[in-house]
Amino acid sequence: MSLTLRALALAALTLPMLACGGGPSGPTLQPTMVRPKANFFLRTGFDTDPSVYLGRFVPDAVADGDIDDANAQRTACSQFFTVRKVKGGGVTYDEYFRASEAASAGMSLPAEDVPIKAGISHQNGRVVRVQYTLTDKWIADLADPAGYDACCRQADGNCSGRIVGEFLGGTGKLYYADMRATEADLKAAEMAGVEYRDGLAWRQAVEFKQPVFFAFKLSPGGGGIERNPGAAAADWASGKVPKVGHGQYFVGVSEWVTSERLARDLALLEARRQVIRYLGEAIQQSASRNETLAGDLAALTARLDEKSTLQRASQGVARFVKDEDWKVESTQGPDGWQYKAKVLAFIATDTLEQAARAAADATR
Repeated sequence: MSLTLRALALAALTLPMLACGGGPSGPTLQPTMVRPKANFFLRTGFDTDPSVYLGRFVPDAVADGDIDDANAQRTACSQFFTVRKVKGGGVTYDEYFRASEAASAGMSLPAEDVPIKAGISHQNGRVVRVQYTLTDKWIADLADPAGYDACCRQADGNCSGRIVGEFLGGTGKLYYADMRATEADLKAAEMAGVEYRDGLAWRQAVEFKQPVFFAFKLSPGGGGIERNPGAAAADWASGKVPKVGHGQYFVGVSEWVTSERLARDLALLEARRQVIRYLGEAIQQSASRNETLAGDLAALTARLDEKSTLQRASQGVARFVKDEDWKVESTQGPDGWQYKAKVLAFIATDTLEQAARAAADATR
């Protein structure tokens, strides 16, 4: 370390405070801001095969400072993720990572006494520094978006908004911030394994000479798929229909009627009418279209205004069209209560041809 750098580090770490007698006291530090690598966290333990953790879910209620791979949960929907292995290229990095209390304990780090703000104040957990050479990245890929989406909708606890989506592997050293640096530490920095960066003394805790997976990344819970469009797009009833790549949403609206049950039936029937028209367009535009099926659907959509035709076609597509969310309005008039229903309905892309055949067959 150069004399100039030593002097700067010493000035940052050992600002004297005047005691009552006028003499200098021990070193003090003001809270220091460092920015950890976005969405990356230190693991609770290092190993060479983290595949069992990829695709696990972190509960939505867990704060950033408490996140670690060990408390991520595997659910029935984790099976839809596969592991993709990518070489890291041997690039060397020097970065900060968030670490939960469990991860800190797993690395046998001493209790933190440095007032670091990890980009955001008042969070649990701590920040560690890792100098590493990247050798591998293992990534969770969503293999079956439609199956995953259906799985998430089966139960509230099946999915969350964050998954363990990537692991970093390599060789390197892990450091923790130590504010108890003294002038003697500065003089013996090379011997003590202390480095100075961003106004802090970083003391080496762990060295991993062989490649291991030491950190993980959180990804959105489903590779960009919206798990619960009814909740995330609560204004769908105002005309902002959710858009996703694995299917199509429709909004069915009933007239004002004297029964809530009837209002719901009419709204769903209207949504299925829209689906059937959409099926006709989708089949005709398909590069691998079936001419016979396209003709059947063209004839069907021309007759959808006939009540009996619509009822039969609706029954044909019923098992492919899922009602995702409902909104029911009510008002009291001179002749009693009236109701209007709105339904958010969904059909998956990979079921379009099956649904089209079912609709055509139901009206023959």
